[in-house]
Amino acid sequence: MFIRTNIAQQLYLPASDFLPPSLSMASQTTAGMPDNMDMKVSAKGNTLTFDATINESLTDDQVEQVRSMAESVLGSQMEEIAGNLNSELGTDDVVVHLTMKLADGQTIVDKDYTE
Repeated sequence: MFIRTNIAQQLYLPASDFLPPSLSMASQTTAGMPDNMDMKVSAKGNTLTFDATINESLTDDQVEQVRSMAESVLGSQMEEIAGNLNSELGTDDVVVHLTMKLADGQTIVDKDYTE
């Protein structure tokens, strides 16, 4: 009964309580996403992937602004996540992949980041 209670309690813990700090940071990266954007986060092998879709039409100027912001602000966050994961996992080959596209499929950013 004691074990069952602990397992039940653990099922309701927020992800940040059991994720490594860098993956918790990854979830914080997606926490402030605008309402018009969907973000899927997945991992396979040594790659953590952020796949963002903007669900509204943007002008060419807006697309360039998003691309510039993603490459500067988000790029440094992706590199930091890769570095933190490398440290936590004792490795040097973690890749964080960022894809940003419009709902119509137009790709804005498709880039790998490492430490």
